[in-house]
Amino acid sequence: MHRASHWARRGGISPRATSLLARTAMVGPPQEWPPRPPKPTDENSEPQPKTARQRLLDRLSPSRDFMAKLHWRPSHSWKSVKHFLQDQALKHKMLANKMEDERQRQLGTDLAAAHFVLELGGKVMFANDATWYENDKSPRLPPRSMAGMKLEAIALDSSWINYDGLDNFDGLHGLKAMSLCNCEFVDDWCISRIANQFRNSLVQLDLSGCQRVSVAGLSTLHHLSHLRRLAIGNLSRLEGNQELVAILLEEMLPGCLIEGVDYWSEAALPARREHSQRTSKETEAAMEHARKSTQEGVKV
Repeated sequence: MHRASHWARRGGISPRATSLLARTAMVGPPQEWPPRPPKPTDENSEPQPKTARQRLLDRLSPSRDFMAKLHWRPSHSWKSVKHFLQDQALKHKMLANKMEDERQRQLGTDLAAAHFVLELGGKVMFANDATWYENDKSPRLPPRSMAGMKLEAIALDSSWINYDGLDNFDGLHGLKAMSLCNCEFVDDWCISRIANQFRNSLVQLDLSGCQRVSVAGLSTLHHLSHLRRLAIGNLSRLEGNQELVAILLEEMLPGCLIEGVDYWSEAALPARREHSQRTSKETEAAMEHARKSTQEGVKV
């Protein structure tokens, strides 16, 4: 005899049905999805505390993201697979920039930064050593840090370095050269951090081909007082104003050589003409101000 018919013949309710009824009475009827927005209340009124039933409903109600994932149907088309692989590759690139504290403690700042550069496919050079160290090529990096080992040059051309990856370079007080040519994730925030992080040591900087760098990032390079060479060729966000930006950079960094821009090309003529006109106007205004100051001093 079935349990349902047994309890029906006895005129009672089965224990399972009793449990379901008790649960329904505690939780209440099914809630609509999505829930309605709360009724507007007076701004001066204090918020009412939630009841036990409301707190229980908040814990049991699924989120919108969870409901969206339940209704999402995976697509196995070539386009979807391609997007999935691109997202996974991007996540891998972002994780590759993460700083490893254990490596910093074991190897020291300079040697740990060198290992990080080699992991990204770059190369490094130490002070008093003309050898470029590359990944999977001899000579290999020393297994432990030695006295006087200072990282002097870093080349990260076409690498995945980004803003978070610059954490690995904290404490490099002897870095003199850095090449970030054709780096996909180098933007204005990275340039601003580099300008402040290496303001007392950096002598050479190559930003050629960094398509996310604009005038806003280049304007922060005035902090690099020791900079003597700067390459800014092939920057798409400077198209049409590259020559003028280069001239302004030379004013901002008097002892620095700006590379990657042809000053004497026909395209640079309007920029040079505009710069000369602005400079002449500023000079005339300064001379006029000095003349007025002199006249006022004579009258007094």
